[in-house]
Amino acid sequence: MKKTSTFLATLAAAALLAGPAVAQESKPAQAPATTEGMNQTSPRVAMNEATEAVAEEAPAATEEKEEEEEKELYATVDGRPITMEEVDKMVDMQLQGLGNLPPAQLEQFRAGMRDRAGDQLIMQNAIMAYIQKNELGLTDEEKAAKIAEVTDMIGGEEAVKEVLAQEGLSRAEFEQQVADFGAIQKLAESVPAPTEEEIGEAFEANKAKFSQPEEVTASHILLGFESGDSDEQKAEKKKKIEELRAKVLAGEDFAALAKEYSTCPSRARGGDLGSFTKGRMVPAFEEAAFKLEEGKVSDVVETQFGYHIIKVTKHQKAAEPTLENAREDIINMIKEQKMTDLVAQIRKNSKVVFPGAEASEESAAPAATN
Repeated sequence: MKKTSTFLATLAAAALLAGPAVAQESKPAQAPATTEGMNQTSPRVAMNEATEAVAEEAPAATEEKEEEEEKELYATVDGRPITMEEVDKMVDMQLQGLGNLPPAQLEQFRAGMRDRAGDQLIMQNAIMAYIQKNELGLTDEEKAAKIAEVTDMIGGEEAVKEVLAQEGLSRAEFEQQVADFGAIQKLAESVPAPTEEEIGEAFEANKAKFSQPEEVTASHILLGFESGDSDEQKAEKKKKIEELRAKVLAGEDFAALAKEYSTCPSRARGGDLGSFTKGRMVPAFEEAAFKLEEGKVSDVVETQFGYHIIKVTKHQKAAEPTLENAREDIINMIKEQKMTDLVAQIRKNSKVVFPGAEASEESAAPAATN
């Protein structure tokens, strides 16, 4: 039975994020109805051979098929089996991200995640069937190029050998999974580009998302309060911060002074706090920072953390979005939604049968072709 590489499953999930991809002759995959669902999905890249091909395979292939048939069945998707073993493997992969939890907690998570993992495998298999039916698999040339690309991404041939050893995969399985990954990307590329009308409508409907809030880029020097500081000690710190401000105004380097005197961890970066919008800093600090023009230094500012002097290096005013600036994001948003809709339709049109139950009427229709 072919194995699913956790590394390449992650790769395929990334492909769905950027614009889904599909696997070649693999089991079809069910697609989530939402972008969030797609982000959580790692397309399964193991593939079943056609019945006729299996009949012509060597005895080892026949034994492999018989072994698969003996495994407990979770469901079939358009005639392609998903075993309970596959579901459990996906759950194990997802549990790896939960860290070292107590065994009892892990078992609780496992029970709750099994159906979700099964749904993901159904979706993934439905996608793979759609790809096969619509001939979106890679050509030999495309497959070779994709293998070279993924090999380079992993870190070269030696790194690939290490991954195969860790995952328990053969070279042939690796190459097939890469081809499936490339096919998923090909499916994403098959989604029609948005029209100008669609772009304009989406921009108007989502204009608020693309507005530019007021933002400053700033550095600071902090002389922090210690627990139990007396009034005299605070007064000394205020006197010192005023002296530092005078040095800055006299032309001394702000970053150098921050590295030497500031008690904030940002001292390692010369006091650099990066860029921030309103609502990110404590009120007194924020008010002072957003009043400053670029290149200016604040008066001494007191917060619950201590005494600060702030230097603003960039002050970007709030701006209304324009279609020109938002165009690329809008196009990506529309493509993502179209892919989500396509994947949902693929799943809806797939025929799913659970052991002991007939396929529901709504899922019995054949997959639509573009």
